[in-house]
Amino acid sequence: MQVKKQDVNVGKAVFSGDIKSSAEGSVIVPDIKPDILKVVQVDAESILEEKSVENGKVVLKGKVYINVLYIPENETEHIQSLSGTLDFLETYKKSEFEQGMNITATCDTGKVGYKLINSRKLGFEAQVVVNVSVTSNMNMSFIYDIDSDKAEFITDNISIKEVCNQKEFICSIEETVDLTNNNVLEILKSNAFIKEKECRSITGKIIAKGKANATILYVTEKGNYEHVDFDMPFTEVFDWESVDEDYECELDYEIIETQFKLTESQDGDKKSISAYIQIRVTASIEKIRNLQYIKDCYFTNALCNFEYENTICEEICAKPMFSTLVKNIIEKDDSFPDISRIYTSLAKPQITSTDVQNGRISVSGKITVCVLYLSDDAQIPLSGLVEEIPFSHI
Repeated sequence: MQVKKQDVNVGKAVFSGDIKSSAEGSVIVPDIKPDILKVVQVDAESILEEKSVENGKVVLKGKVYINVLYIPENETEHIQSLSGTLDFLETYKKSEFEQGMNITATCDTGKVGYKLINSRKLGFEAQVVVNVSVTSNMNMSFIYDIDSDKAEFITDNISIKEVCNQKEFICSIEETVDLTNNNVLEILKSNAFIKEKECRSITGKIIAKGKANATILYVTEKGNYEHVDFDMPFTEVFDWESVDEDYECELDYEIIETQFKLTESQDGDKKSISAYIQIRVTASIEKIRNLQYIKDCYFTNALCNFEYENTICEEICAKPMFSTLVKNIIEKDDSFPDISRIYTSLAKPQITSTDVQNGRISVSGKITVCVLYLSDDAQIPLSGLVEEIPFSHI
């Protein structure tokens, strides 16, 4: 008699959740810039630089990049920009953590508090939320056949996700964009985000395609505020020997560095923006195994005893994709200046609850919308609106 088995390497969840951290520090106005009269807007972006699992703890290290727009004390000066960096380091302890476990983590910036210490110094405290998942590899054996004429057994089917492999790659995009204005004085603010992305796997390679969008706010020599936005498409091929067409591939894109510089165009007649964006691509591959296994068995010619082992593993029931349209009108308070032009509108969705019941998946959450706009008010040429919009979908 021969017992036939098939082995599957699966991931066992050790921890999944949010780990909160904070970053504190100050930003000093450089000597070449005027004193601060009033802060117009503060932006903060968090980047995770290091993540590791050690015996008994998870260590997270990163930076928060601060960008400030402010009105100077000298009313004849245009709005000024200021940037700085805050560091954060967080250690989360749990006895189940062991060296060599797999960790995935993404971070986001929460509430950012600031205070004007004096006209040359700003103090900051930024909340950082890191979503962390820690898994360990576990080998499972399934008996799927018994080579014996006397064996009678009942089989069942299961779909299991094999342990997810993950790699990080770095790619960069460079672009030069001519501006219609030739009297551009200074770049005040820049935003960049990934607006399109797709991926696929072939034998030994991962192909990543996408499009980054950049929005630049600048001031002219006459003190007028203008903005320009442009797309930067990219295609990258990464080598990964263990990959083939049967793997499902998922990519997570994170912009880790941006540089936007004002330059002269090649013909010298126009000003140009030299753009550089560095992207960290986290590639995850997985394979779904459809297995048949024996869940009960007996022999017609003999008594036998069986040893059973209960193992908890994830079974893939469905992987639905859906989208929903959220509409809302943001009303400006009378205390804010009138809107002349919209500079940027950023929406950050957050799922707060999910429920599966009677053939339905219910999803609820909120979208934080931030709008930065230009006004015709010389005293407040830039202003912003923030609103949280709830949403639900079934």
